Amino acid sequence: MNWIQRLLGRFDRQLFTMDFWSLPQEEVAIPAAPAADQPLPSVTVEDLPDGATIVRAIAMFKFRMVENSNPAPNKLAGAQEIQIAASVDAINFVADQFTIAAETREGGDVIIGAIDIAAT
Repeated sequence: MNWIQRLLGRFDRQLFTMDFWSLPQEEVAIPAAPAADQPLPSVTVEDLPDGATIVRAIAMFKFRMVENSNPAPNKLAGAQEIQIAASVDAINFVADQFTIAAETREGGDVIIGAIDIAAT
C-alpha cells in the first residue's frame, strides 16, 4: 500500500518541458585526418523553477547544410559521437552516416539523441 501511495504522489505532479539552445555557430570544418574534438557552442541550463526535478534530458543537433569540398564522395569513417560535460556521449552517429557526393552540398537536418543525459 505504501508503494501505491508513493506512486500516486509522483503522478500528482505536473510535467513540463523546457528547451535550452546554444548560440549559433557559423560552421564546423572537419579535417580529413583524425584530429582533436571539434568544439561546438555551450548550452546553459538556467532558470529552472525551485524544486524542479529533471526527469529526462536529451540532446539535439541542428545543422543547415553539409558540404563536401573533396573530389571524392565522403562520409563518416567509423562511429562518432557528440559529447557533453566530461566526455559523456549525447548523440551517437554510425559508420557511413552522412554519405555525400563529391564536391557538393546537401541540406541539413535535426539529429535527436536517444541517450538520457539528465544525470550529467
